[in-house]
Amino acid sequence: MLIPCTRITRARAAIEAFHRATAAPVACTRPVVLLYSTDPPAAFGEHTFVDDAWRAMGGRNAVAARGYPTMTAEDIARRAPAAVVVVGPRSMAVPAWLRTVAPAVTTTEAAELLEPSLRMLERAPAALRAVDAALAAQGAAGGVP
Repeated sequence: MLIPCTRITRARAAIEAFHRATAAPVACTRPVVLLYSTDPPAAFGEHTFVDDAWRAMGGRNAVAARGYPTMTAEDIARRAPAAVVVVGPRSMAVPAWLRTVAPAVTTTEAAELLEPSLRMLERAPAALRAVDAALAAQGAAGGVP
């Protein structure tokens, strides 16, 4: 089955725009835990789209496991992250204990980080820049401590 040229052209344009949008570094370059679930805690690990995008922007993922690992509170605390980001609907509860293991905690309802589509490439950098700004406002900006 042949894909119409307009789709290929749009995909290539989205990839190029993604690379341009992720070229500028984020302010928070210390280790961050990126969660997509809080009960139980589950993270975006290495080689996931969110991890790849965050790293392309100069960020550091505190979760070295590949894929989407389920974690415990102890797992997160042991990583001593500079920040925790919870990606999900506003209705997702952020447990109080998260604020005891990281100096900065923020949430984002960015569906483009959760729903595989071309929109991920087009909108994820802006969503992650907003997360970075929220973390910087909480004092999590800066490089390796």
